[in-house]
Amino acid sequence: MSLEKVLKRLEAQKVAKAGELMAITNRSQLRRYVEEGAIQSVGYGFYTHPSIDPADAYLLVVAKYYPQAVISSTTALSVYGLTDERIDQIDIDVPNDTNVKNSFLRVHRVAKGLMVGVVRHEICGKKIRIYSRERALCGVYKEQPDGAIFLKALKRYVKGGQIDSQVIATLDKKLKTNVLKALMQELADG
Repeated sequence: MSLEKVLKRLEAQKVAKAGELMAITNRSQLRRYVEEGAIQSVGYGFYTHPSIDPADAYLLVVAKYYPQAVISSTTALSVYGLTDERIDQIDIDVPNDTNVKNSFLRVHRVAKGLMVGVVRHEICGKKIRIYSRERALCGVYKEQPDGAIFLKALKRYVKGGQIDSQVIATLDKKLKTNVLKALMQELADG
C-alpha cells in the first residue's frame, strides 16, 4: 500500500526528499523499494520515479530545492546537446550572497548582474532555470577560452544552425568574453 502512495507522489512531483516521503513510509521501506527497483535513489537523500532518467532527476532536484540556482556551464551545454562530457556534478550559478552546499553540485557564486540569459527549459514536464545556449557558451568560454569543451560546443552550436550573434554580442559585452570572435572564426573556417 505505501509503495503505491510513494509511486503516486513521485509520479506527480518527479523528485522528493526522503523526509517528505516519511509521512507515507519509512527509511527501511524506501531502501527496500530501491533494492527492488520500484523507485530510484538519486543519492544525497533524494528519490525519483523509476521512469525518470537519473540525469534529469538531478536537474529536477535543483529546480525544486534550489530555486535561486541556474543550471550553468558544462551541465547546461549537456542539456542542449552541445557537449558529450560526462557530468559528475551539476553546475549551478547562484547569487554571490547565497550559500548552497551539496556534494552533487558544483556551485559558482556570481554577481546578480551577471546572472543574465536565464531561460525556462522543460524537463519531464517541469520547468528548470537554465542559461540560454548562448549564455552557456559564454560561461564555458570564461572558464577556458581555448578549451576543448568550448571549441566542440561552439562547433555543435554552429552546426545546429540557430545562431544568434546579436545575443552573443550583448553577452560578450556584459560578461567580458569574446565568443563572437570565436564564432565568426568558426563560421569562416566552416
